[in-house]
Amino acid sequence: VGHLDVPGLTEGGVPASLSPAAIGLLRGAYEFDGMIVTDDLVGMQAVRSRFEVPEAAERALAAGADVILLAQPTEVEPVLDRLEEAVNLGRIPDRRLDAALSRVAEVGCPA
Repeated sequence: VGHLDVPGLTEGGVPASLSPAAIGLLRGAYEFDGMIVTDDLVGMQAVRSRFEVPEAAERALAAGADVILLAQPTEVEPVLDRLEEAVNLGRIPDRRLDAALSRVAEVGCPA
């Protein structure tokens, strides 16, 4: 999923990659049940101009993305810390993680 601002779909200029409405359209109206991968969250200004990378990663996963791309390895640890916190505090439910892991495993990627 790209970081597009889609008027009438994404709210407040939130990129499609972080938008529950955009990913919900793929899952619902288009009945897509495959793995959803974001574009890079680190180098794209559509994301970085609005959010820090860890927050963007949380938003993408919560919105329904299954795999989050990070072009810089220096961002991995802060992203993992943020996602762990989000899961522990219930901002991202276990069922959301289970669904993502299931889709990743289905395409043969090691989880």
